[in-house]
Amino acid sequence: MRLGIVIHSMGLPHHDIVGALRRCQELGIMALQCGSEPLHDPVYFNEVKAIIEDTGIELIIGFGDRYIEHADKQPTDGFVRLVETICMPLKVTRIPTCSTHHRWRQDPPLAQQLDRMGAALHNLCEAAKPYGVRIAVENHADYRGSDLVQMFKQVNHPSLGAQLDTGNAYSVAEDPLTAAMALAPYTISTHIKDMTVRPLTEGEWIKVKGCGIGEGDVDFRGIVDILTEHCPEADDLPYNLEIEPPPGADLPALTESGVAYTMKHLSHAIRSNKRY
Repeated sequence: MRLGIVIHSMGLPHHDIVGALRRCQELGIMALQCGSEPLHDPVYFNEVKAIIEDTGIELIIGFGDRYIEHADKQPTDGFVRLVETICMPLKVTRIPTCSTHHRWRQDPPLAQQLDRMGAALHNLCEAAKPYGVRIAVENHADYRGSDLVQMFKQVNHPSLGAQLDTGNAYSVAEDPLTAAMALAPYTISTHIKDMTVRPLTEGEWIKVKGCGIGEGDVDFRGIVDILTEHCPEADDLPYNLEIEPPPGADLPALTESGVAYTMKHLSHAIRSNKRY
């Protein structure tokens, strides 16, 4: 596993990929998840490409669409354009995505959501296969791990995997360890996120809040053990820190403390590809 980070967790402008890559160099981070918007500028694209070639930092770039609306009519032209113009030149092989719905919506009900999303993703997986890129579906505070596994089995495509988010499970009344156990065999990317969970607070049944890595209730060591044992790509899996700061928090400071926590407590699972 390698240490990574999501760009919005760095206390930098969301589209400052160059600044984020430079900060990754300083912190020893070897993967960066970001959007593709700035990369459509050829000058900016070439600057990013040069940094990646010099450092070996992996870019992970997301894609999204209205999968449940499109179902088996899902278009692939926009996805292929992203892959050909951005992903291939920058050696991007992991493309995270997520649903537009959640498991309690009835427009359509859960089973139909998964069927329709699976049909859409099958189209994209067929488009992805010739390029050697893969789509990673996140448990994006929308579905439980078992829900996504049901869809993965339905699609049954080598270009489809999971992006395990360790904190989002709480939002669908699921223990992160349960989500990790379900998704580990499919996991090709992660969000290492911590949350605090407090029951029966201020008249609410449960309150879930973001916090710094290692400050909340996620059992990271347990999740790492699960991934180490059950994830087929454990040796090359990026641990992408995603920090949801509480109000008024110093996000750059949380970034540094998150890196320090991960390197101290999860270092047995992290290797370095540092080339600078």
